[in-house]
Amino acid sequence: MTHYLDLIIKYLLPILSVVVPMLALRSGWVYTREKNFQSRKSISEFSYSLYKNTNDLKFKKISQEYGIAALTKDKNLSSSQREILLGTNDPVNNIDNYSRCAKFISITNHAEVFGWSKKRYRLWVYRKTIELTSLAIYFSSGFLVAIPFIYDKLFSTQTINNINHLSSFQKNGAMIYLLYCGIFFGLKSLHTLSTIHIAEKLIKANR
Repeated sequence: MTHYLDLIIKYLLPILSVVVPMLALRSGWVYTREKNFQSRKSISEFSYSLYKNTNDLKFKKISQEYGIAALTKDKNLSSSQREILLGTNDPVNNIDNYSRCAKFISITNHAEVFGWSKKRYRLWVYRKTIELTSLAIYFSSGFLVAIPFIYDKLFSTQTINNINHLSSFQKNGAMIYLLYCGIFFGLKSLHTLSTIHIAEKLIKANR
């Protein structure tokens, strides 16, 4: 029984320390997108009710613009860009994917629809460099997260003795710092990897 408990503490806790914050952060991102959608939807409906009560066309236009902004999940697009996005062959998937990788791509015209937002992103070598760098940071971040749980197998006896002489406050502070850095940079690099991958697929699918 003690053996199994040791295994749980050794392997399960490090995994949970990564998974739980990731789920929490993802929930935060999803909540923010949903909140933005609901806000624009409410403004659109309110503007349309004003239009019906006043017959003022400017309220109708505002209602349409906010409605389209809610659908496209982006407030920085021009009216023509929103129309292009809604007019694609697969607007549901394209809108979802565009909202995830808008940092890397832009809406150009009806023919190609999407293009890279900056010239350097057009270079395959440059994108692969970003991906490989992000991948290296991701694995390094995983190592940082694991250090507090396997440090006795990584460092010399002298270093371990020095660590054991630290106060509980210092040990906990160091552990929290390593976990924070590992999780933060791990999520950031993973987000960059997935975003570039989505952008590449989106551009190719709409040529």
